[in-house]
Amino acid sequence: MEHMERQYTILYVEDDPEDQFLVKAAVRRTGRSITLHFAENGKDLLRYLLSVKDEAGRPDLILMDLNMPEMDGFETLKYIKRNETCRRVPTIVFTTALAPDQVHKCYDLGANAIMMKPQTFSEFEQVIGEMLSYWLDRVRLS
Repeated sequence: MEHMERQYTILYVEDDPEDQFLVKAAVRRTGRSITLHFAENGKDLLRYLLSVKDEAGRPDLILMDLNMPEMDGFETLKYIKRNETCRRVPTIVFTTALAPDQVHKCYDLGANAIMMKPQTFSEFEQVIGEMLSYWLDRVRLS
């Protein structure tokens, strides 16, 4: 019998179109069966999560920036981890730079990991591949 790869859903909360493009390209290059949804900011994420009616519709992984308009990443992270539908969804802060106190605040608010955005596409591709391998293959999500 042929093995069917599981379909995953990733929600990427990012207002920079270039970073959205890089993540989309890197995810595509992994060859995995992944549906990638984008939210421009925390308020878009809230709308997305409110549209999720059950466990089957929730994302398997949330990847998010901290520096966003309308609702910053800290408030967004706080909401994610208080929301019954998605509080157990691994949430990765994916950002360009953080001070140590910001790192601590992210973990205090429930971030599962903090990763720095790479500078080149080849590094971006490597980081995304490693991230997906870890969170989708190694860690038991459900």
